[in-house]
Amino acid sequence: MAKSVFAVFIICIVIGHSIGEYDALSSRLPVKNINRVSSLRTAVIRGKRVETAEIVPGTQDSRTSIVEQISKEMAKAEPVSNMQKEDAAFRSKIETLMNWLHRNGADTSSSSAICAPDSSGNMQRGVITTEDLASTGFPLLAIPRRLLLCVDDAATHLQYRAQNMTDSVEAALAVRHMQDIDVKLVIAAVIATRGRLLCKNMPSYVCSVPMRRMGLVLPHPRLRDFQPYYDIMPQSGEMGHIPINWSPAEVESLRGLALHKKVLERLRRLRTAYEKLKGVGLLKVFDPAELSQESALQQQGEVLDEATDLRNPSSLSVPKDVHAEPSFDAFKTAYSNVIARGFGLNMTPQHQICMVPMGDLLNESIEKRSVHWGFETAHNAYIMRTRQPLHRGEEIFDSYGDSKAADMFLFLYGFVPEEFIPAGFVRDSAKKYADVLHELGRLGKVAIDFTPRPPTATEN
Repeated sequence: MAKSVFAVFIICIVIGHSIGEYDALSSRLPVKNINRVSSLRTAVIRGKRVETAEIVPGTQDSRTSIVEQISKEMAKAEPVSNMQKEDAAFRSKIETLMNWLHRNGADTSSSSAICAPDSSGNMQRGVITTEDLASTGFPLLAIPRRLLLCVDDAATHLQYRAQNMTDSVEAALAVRHMQDIDVKLVIAAVIATRGRLLCKNMPSYVCSVPMRRMGLVLPHPRLRDFQPYYDIMPQSGEMGHIPINWSPAEVESLRGLALHKKVLERLRRLRTAYEKLKGVGLLKVFDPAELSQESALQQQGEVLDEATDLRNPSSLSVPKDVHAEPSFDAFKTAYSNVIARGFGLNMTPQHQICMVPMGDLLNESIEKRSVHWGFETAHNAYIMRTRQPLHRGEEIFDSYGDSKAADMFLFLYGFVPEEFIPAGFVRDSAKKYADVLHELGRLGKVAIDFTPRPPTATEN
């Protein structure tokens, strides 16, 4: 989930189509024709609404013409810049993500992903509506269970990998230890290694997919390949606003606040988990032994995601060095994605933290929050619904937590909402909200830490 700092918008992709919405939702969610792309006549470009032609029934050319039209409007707005080049790269990733979602039964027909520059010129993500929505409770987004990356999924995947390690017992214990101290670590390990999850290791309901023509929902053994989702996540170097990725000097600027101690403790936890996982071999990005097992499943008639062909290694994004391991910074980045973008969902049999593709692109605003969401067991899917009427082209906002303290906002998301900043206080953007927290600490509105600073080498 991204920081809410939008002043202007750049449209990144205008795909609002639903390819064959799954039958489990057909009684309550709008069913779109499999050969149609829903219309989007208004896009937001550089803060201006641009009228576009209606998208006609179903070809790639239809979508391409709209993208080209919007690109021309952007070119009129200002010359091509490095930011626009970054925008184009992100647009390509978004399109790949949307195609992957639709192939796997997601419905995003009423929303579209965008990106825009923040006050520092960095690209931020967001989601807008693609049609007028007059009613509340309307399903804006439906992501089936098999496209969610949850704690149980990650732990099962790592335990499966542990069986192939030289010291399988030690590897299994390492996974169990991570679950005991911080369940978010297991998801981070899967993201850092770009894990592909086998459905044969999961409960049948996790990978349940529709038989659209027959109107049945049956379990199909499949490979859950999250590569398009991993690609859209912020990478190393893009999460510097979150304190666990700050420089030592920046972390030191928090001294005197309870957050300072929390950041140091979390960094120690991450380092311990990283070294333990690396030591038992669970941080290998790609394991040839797993590929051979997955290939055998395909030969036996297993149905895999259309984007992944195990007989074609290039479709797996296999690194040249099959024993490559993510750096500690990459592991921290993966963990940062989990704490900043994960959802707490009430699921059977328990509450879980899950990563929700596209659902995590919404920006935060307590005042402008326009949706509510949750896991709906009846549909076996994450559903996001409207809380109020919305207009086409309007940005959709979520609240990251009405009861969170200012220092927790900074720790989890890397910013402090405007409503927490004392009236008249002018913050120094170079201090990454540390000055805001110190002022709030002085006012008694965030916890402080009275632990004395250890003496420096020159003071000893």
